[in-house]
This record gives sequence, C-alpha cells and structure tokens, in this order.
Amino acid sequence: MAEGLFAVLGVLIILFVFRDIYSTTLQLDNSFSPITEIITNVVWNPIRSFAVKHMKKKHRHTLLSFLGPLLLPFAFFVCVLILVIGFALVYFPWIHTDNFEVEYMVRRFTDALHLSTTTAMTTGYGDIVPTSPWLRIVCFIEAFIGFSIISLVVAYIMTLYTALQSRRIITQNYHLHSHLKALDVGKLLLHYLSEDGGPGIDELVSLLRKGQENLNEV
Repeated sequence: MAEGLFAVLGVLIILFVFRDIYSTTLQLDNSFSPITEIITNVVWNPIRSFAVKHMKKKHRHTLLSFLGPLLLPFAFFVCVLILVIGFALVYFPWIHTDNFEVEYMVRRFTDALHLSTTTAMTTGYGDIVPTSPWLRIVCFIEAFIGFSIISLVVAYIMTLYTALQSRRIITQNYHLHSHLKALDVGKLLLHYLSEDGGPGIDELVSLLRKGQENLNEV
C-alpha cells in the first residue's frame, strides 16, 4: 500500500512540474505556472520593490539588470529539482528490493534521490542499476525528460535574450531619434563653439557623453 502511495505521489509531482514548464515555455498566456509565480512573488517582487524605494536610478538599473536574467534559470532549476524528487519518490519503494542492483547494503531515500539526479542529468554512474524491465523504462523516460528540459531551457533563454536585445535596440533608436529630432544642431554648435566665450568643445563632448549614458540606461 505504501509503495503505491509513494509512486502515485511521485507521478503527480512529475505531471505538476511538467505542466508548469510547458505553460511557462510553450504557452504565451502562462495560464498555469504556479512555481514560476511563487518564485516571482517571493524573490523578484521584494527585490524590485526594495530597489525602487531605496536605490538611485543608476544603481537600481544595474541591480535589476543583473538579477532579472537570472530569475528564469533559477525557476527552471527549482522545477528540475522538484522533478528529481518526484522520480525519487517513484524509485524509493523499490530501492530496498531486488528490482535494483546496489553496490552497498544500506539503502535509503538518498539513494533513490542520487539515482534520480544522475539519471535526469544523464550522467549515470552505474552504482545503482535497475534490474526490473519497467523500472528501466522509467529511468529511460526520466533521462529523456531531463535532456529535453535542459535543451528547452537553453533554447528558450537564447530566444528570450535575443528578443530583449532587439527590444533594447529599438528603444534606444526611438529615444535617439526623438532626441535628435528635438535638437537644433546648428544652435548647439554655435552655442558651444562660438568665439564669444561659449562653453567650448569640452562641454560639448561632456554633453554628448551624458546623452549616451542616458541611452545606455534604457
């Protein structure tokens, strides 16, 4: 009875995580992403709120630009960790039996967790080997899912990074166009480079550098 409960619980966890990853990466509406939402509410929102209230614009931009891209890989790491635990729960009831060939006598949940981790990461040390045909199939499924998730995460992050870069370039070009459209270049040069005591070329260079820094913060 207990064996069946562990297996059912493990399968439910696996389906739950798989549904979350599918919704996060393949569905635009994110209709079911509880893990991602929890991480956003617990990690990102408090940090963003603190940065907005207590940090200057430049420092806030630096902090959020550094932490923002790390949030998605962290969310997938949590998903993979929960997935590994789910498969470990499936293995655990049978880790004590002859369905597994283990190189040592003591068999605990950590052994099932070790097997699940090495299988999901497609490393497979070989110190714990399933002998039952159906458990071999389960290990194969976990290895396939683990490899697929890693590939999906890498592809998703690369796509997201490209989209963010394109958005940043478009925003910079828009602000640059708006700035140049409103700028009277002739009057600017006469003001800074006139022989009647204008501020001079150093001040002009300083102004242009400041404008570039403002664009970089976009």
